[in-house]
Amino acid sequence: MKHSIKQEWLKVLKELCEVSKSIVDNEAIAVVISKNNQEMKLVQSDYVYDYIFLGLTKITKTLIAILELERIGCYEDALILTRSNLEMYFKSRAVYYDDKLVDNFIQIELGLHDKKYRIISYNKRLRTRIIKSINGQEFNYLDNYKEIALRADEVYLYSNFYGFLSEVCHCNMITSGYYRKTFNEEKYSYNEKSGEARFNLLMINIIIIIKEFKILLDTNLIKNVQLINDINRIIVEGKKIVLEGIKDEIYSISEHLLNIEKSKKVDNAQQAMKWKRYLKKIEETYQFIESI
Repeated sequence: MKHSIKQEWLKVLKELCEVSKSIVDNEAIAVVISKNNQEMKLVQSDYVYDYIFLGLTKITKTLIAILELERIGCYEDALILTRSNLEMYFKSRAVYYDDKLVDNFIQIELGLHDKKYRIISYNKRLRTRIIKSINGQEFNYLDNYKEIALRADEVYLYSNFYGFLSEVCHCNMITSGYYRKTFNEEKYSYNEKSGEARFNLLMINIIIIIKEFKILLDTNLIKNVQLINDINRIIVEGKKIVLEGIKDEIYSISEHLLNIEKSKKVDNAQQAMKWKRYLKKIEETYQFIESI
């Protein structure tokens, strides 16, 4: 991908971050604490909205760190933090779809921390842990991100990005190319700046924050009309710029694939197969972003 397009993506991500900061500054309230302090009755939606605002705040602060790592060229480290934001998004979206899950992410997790509950076994069918309270009552505790993503109706995001981010996070050997010199693959380097890593970093983070904004719009949590307008504008503009960049990438890959197929090198068939798989994945990503 052209350097100028990546710079446009970076500009979009920075603007998304600024809008997110404005939302947190002007709208994000710890609803449960606020109502408790005013001795007001709490309902289930209060916990849901509190958790969504917590998620947005966490995602925003982590995104600030991601942008700083991007600035100094530490794209792989920024991808590690990106996985954390993707996990937070899955939880926020899952809670939006099923408000009972907020008990799982608040009461049960706090109970485990305070030793009120303990994990006793694992339910493979439900992909949940079985926990027991101090009075002997048993619960299903959900902490499996594949299942959380399923509850969030985000199978594509999980299947196509979570595994990749985990490979970077846990130093899978498949990511070793990010840490080797471009023109001397026998030498490892901490100074190398992978264009592929930056491409994925910018694209995935733009998707996450746009998706997070969609939750805020769907729940009508934002009351400030100007902020709502800013959110809608940056979603439309951001999607357009990202799709243009991916379209450019598809064109470049297609041209590269044609050159490989014309080549008479011994390994051209294997190389062609590799690039065809990548092309298919990029085309699917284009369709996914278009549908957001």
